[in-house]
Amino acid sequence: MRLFEANEISDSYYERRENDDNIHKSSICCFAFWCFPCFACATARKHGECLCLPLLDGFGFIPPITTAMRVSVRNRYGIQDTICNDCLYSTFCVVCSWCQMSREMKLREQNITLVHSRAH
Repeated sequence: MRLFEANEISDSYYERRENDDNIHKSSICCFAFWCFPCFACATARKHGECLCLPLLDGFGFIPPITTAMRVSVRNRYGIQDTICNDCLYSTFCVVCSWCQMSREMKLREQNITLVHSRAH
């Protein structure tokens, strides 16, 4: 029986994780491409906002909801950038902007375990 070295196990783990991340990225982009309104609404809901909020973006030159969501995601996760860049990305790369927000939320998604201990 052959024993695996620690670096062999960790390398295969990271390769598998990278493949999973690539599959997740491609599924996000596919969903956004084929049904963008549904994707934007699902992403807004996942962020804790109203499900139909992104549908209001069609009423202005700079999409206010997409811009606000970008700012909110940046603030929540401590991502450095400017409101000017948020406006530019929201206006000219709206689908990519929503994909980026969805990926950032997925990367930072963590399961929270609550531990209750009794005082003695």
